[in-house]
Amino acid sequence: MLLAGACTVPMVVGAQVGGEVEADKDPADWVEREAGIPVTDQLTMEKCGTCHTPDAKGNLSRISWIRATPEGWSQAIKRMVKLNGLSIEPEEARQVVKYLSTQHGLAPEEARSVMYLAERRILDETNIPNEAVRQACASCHAFAQPMSSRRSKREWALLQNMHMSLYPTAQMAYERPDPAHAGDDDGEDDKKPEKVAKIALEYLAKAAPLHTPEWAAWQPRIRTPMLGGKWAVSASLRGQGRFVGEMTIQPKPGSNEFTAVTTLRSLDTGKTFTRKGSALAYTGFSWRGTSTGGSAALARRTT
Repeated sequence: MLLAGACTVPMVVGAQVGGEVEADKDPADWVEREAGIPVTDQLTMEKCGTCHTPDAKGNLSRISWIRATPEGWSQAIKRMVKLNGLSIEPEEARQVVKYLSTQHGLAPEEARSVMYLAERRILDETNIPNEAVRQACASCHAFAQPMSSRRSKREWALLQNMHMSLYPTAQMAYERPDPAHAGDDDGEDDKKPEKVAKIALEYLAKAAPLHTPEWAAWQPRIRTPMLGGKWAVSASLRGQGRFVGEMTIQPKPGSNEFTAVTTLRSLDTGKTFTRKGSALAYTGFSWRGTSTGGSAALARRTT
């Protein structure tokens, strides 16, 4: 998610950034010490650069210190329109999401563990490390939501700021003491349990940092994938059983967009139907598509 810079309130957490303790400062006043990812797309700079300040290295404030899935960037643009008055046409928004999701996206290894969120699959999230992180990050939405992005430590702290400014229950949740040590307070300040917000911040800064070996290895390799041709596919529909079939993919010249025609046959009844649609491949691997025709049950987005 991209955050509204004006939506900040005093934080209850402290942090050490680059060796300098900034415990008494709001994260908005922290000095960003991590290297940003420059924004090179002209339309993105035009639409986002009026509020997100550019620097000499080509970074845009906030944006250059976040990586996210297509859904994350799309959500950010919608929030900018609703809360910050961003004026952007649908096709322009689509182009900005394409750019940011590819050049400021996730590596395959980073995206794999959270794809169930984009695919709208129900999954028991067993990867939440402790109750404090659960309360801070997964009491209102899936844990995959924050784990679908990578941020600098300052940006993770600003994300907490945004939640407190927009959602009244967030500050109450963040200020709770560590559930693992609830009741351990002996009256001495240095013995009080850490707040949920600080525990979550430290975890996210380490588990989902902006710069990772996976992204460093993948980013130079980003290309439009060679998907043209015929592919064997399988599917399952709730209440209708399993299907097998074939998808014919045709790339659109000079873009990361594709057209697709899919024919599926039911293994239970033998009935077949065909759907036609279009798709994009973000970040050189992450497929998003829509289709129409045939079974209405397949009209939802596929990934």
